Amino acid sequence: MPERLPSTEHRESALILADFNASGFAASLTHDAEHPRIAAHAAPFGDVRALLDGAAAAGNDGHGMCVIWTRPEGVSASFAALVATGEVALADVLADIDDFATRIEHVSRRCARVVVATWQPPRLNEAFRALAMKADGGLSAVVMRMPLRLVERLSHLQGVTCLDTAAWVQAPDDALDSRMWYAAKVPFRQEVFRRATRDIKSLLRASLGESRKVI
Repeated sequence: MPERLPSTEHRESALILADFNASGFAASLTHDAEHPRIAAHAAPFGDVRALLDGAAAAGNDGHGMCVIWTRPEGVSASFAALVATGEVALADVLADIDDFATRIEHVSRRCARVVVATWQPPRLNEAFRALAMKADGGLSAVVMRMPLRLVERLSHLQGVTCLDTAAWVQAPDDALDSRMWYAAKVPFRQEVFRRATRDIKSLLRASLGESRKVI
C-alpha cells in the first residue's frame, strides 16, 4: 500500500497565466491532495500577451512551473475577427500563433517547466458545421490548425509541454458554463479544472521521474 506523504512535503509552485478567471483552477491545483502537491497562484487575467511579457520580464518569481491556458480568441485577434464576421485569412491567424509562441519561449527561459493548454474546435449548430470545416478558413478548420502550429513552434524548447485539452472538455454539457462566464469570466465548470489538475500532476510526476502515484 502506498505510504502516506508527510505534511511537510514540498509543494511545486505554479503560476497560472490565463485570459479568463482561473482562480477556480488555482484552487483545484492547490487543494488536490494527490502527490505531488502544488501551490498555485493565478495571475490577474486579461490580455495574455501582456501577461506573458510580464512573466518573461519578471522571471519566475519563485515559481517552478508556469501553466498557460487561453481561449483561441484570447490569443489571436484574427481568430476573434473570424468568430465575429466569418471572414479572415488563415495566414493572419497563424501569424498570431507565431507571436504567441515567441512570447512563450521568452517565458520558458525564466521558468523550468511550462505547460500550455491547447485549443478545441468550438461547438456549432448544424447550419454552420459544413462552413466551419472549410479548409481555407472555416472556424473549426482554423482552430484545428492553431494547436498544430503552436506545437511546431514550441517543439524544440526543453521544459515546454503542450497538453491536449480534449479530455478536459469531453462532455460539453458539463464542461462549459455560460452563466459563470458572464458573471465572473469563468468559462468552465469545476469538473474541467479537476480533469486538468489530474493531467498536470501526471505530467509533473513523469518529469520528476516517478512511475506511480503516491497519496
